[in-house]
Amino acid sequence: MTQKIGIMRKFKLIKEHSEIAGISSGLAYSLGIQTWIIRCLFTVLILALGVFGIFIYLLIWIFAPKWEETPKDYKEICE
Repeated sequence: MTQKIGIMRKFKLIKEHSEIAGISSGLAYSLGIQTWIIRCLFTVLILALGVFGIFIYLLIWIFAPKWEETPKDYKEICE
């Protein structure tokens, strides 16, 4: 069964598929898009906003909830 792009799911960090904190993988899963797109957007955000962009990323990392385990349909949706 395939998921439609753009279906909102609950946002939580996904640590098992993370490069740094799991923010990009969690956000990609909640939006139903591929993870590389979110990583590119965060890179642009950090380059555009500098220290403020890093601060936003750190706040999300600190305060966002985490999945106990990776959702079963993560790879189907985000990779």
